[in-house]
Amino acid sequence: LDFKFNNNYFSKFIAQGKLSNPFKLLDDKLQNKELAWFKIQSIQNDLNVSIQFQDINLSNEGGNALWENVLTEILLDKEDLKIKAIYSKIGQVDFSQFYAKFYLKNLDHQQKFEKPISFSNLIQFNESVEEFKFDFCEINNHTISSFYNKNIIYFDDDNQTLKMHSQGKANNLNIDLTSQIYQSIDFDQINFDLIYSQKKPDISDDKLIFKPSNEELNLQIQNITLKKDNQDINIKGNIFLSMQSHKAHIQISSLKSPDEIFTWGQFFGGLNQYFIKNEEGMFIMDLHYDSDTKTQLKINGNEFTDINLN
Repeated sequence: LDFKFNNNYFSKFIAQGKLSNPFKLLDDKLQNKELAWFKIQSIQNDLNVSIQFQDINLSNEGGNALWENVLTEILLDKEDLKIKAIYSKIGQVDFSQFYAKFYLKNLDHQQKFEKPISFSNLIQFNESVEEFKFDFCEINNHTISSFYNKNIIYFDDDNQTLKMHSQGKANNLNIDLTSQIYQSIDFDQINFDLIYSQKKPDISDDKLIFKPSNEELNLQIQNITLKKDNQDINIKGNIFLSMQSHKAHIQISSLKSPDEIFTWGQFFGGLNQYFIKNEEGMFIMDLHYDSDTKTQLKINGNEFTDINLN
């Protein structure tokens, strides 16, 4: 670590420095064997810590590892050095190894906290507004051309319930299932509006960590809209999970016949058999699941007695 303070009153940065590379395998790939550069800037009552990582490009016979234009900025309160906001940007990430591939382009992530938090609480849920977006992502042969998500994290019911309101959209989603159903599943756009809630554990606030395996979880699907060939498939409902039971009520609706939209359904006898058509001409699937009942699964009121999802 090379750290220098600037005593000049007119200097833009009060401190700056370099981080040397701790990984020997990267020495030949990094200029001057430096992993990153950082700068600390004073902004009124705050400090802005900016860390710019050096580009890394590793190649071998098995695959490649590349990351470019990686930047992290942390806004700190001057008085107690607690975090007020975090911003991260990655220009490009490309990992490939034999048959596995991950590629991400232009990732932006920022999180602004309702109250400044200590570094030790950074991995916990904190009241904040979080935004996340990227221009393109590929995982093996599954692709998304762009994605945006905004999360509002807060506590409700006299600070006894954690809630996260998540809204966003994904464009041009393609899921490669050619090895299973001989074709891909694709959507022009997916819009979503979800509310996740979880009861607060009975522990002190300074050790507040939410563990999904121990608490009741509730996912309220305000709306998920799948857009394909100028047709909308709407999904609404609620999913409840706990150590004792699982419950779900989900409704799927579309103006167009599901078999016309999802031609791959023919490999499973067609999807229309699970939908009814109402007086307005809408195709509806009404699904109920309750692990506490003998007939756990019902679709449009019809019982599936031979299905047990426990």
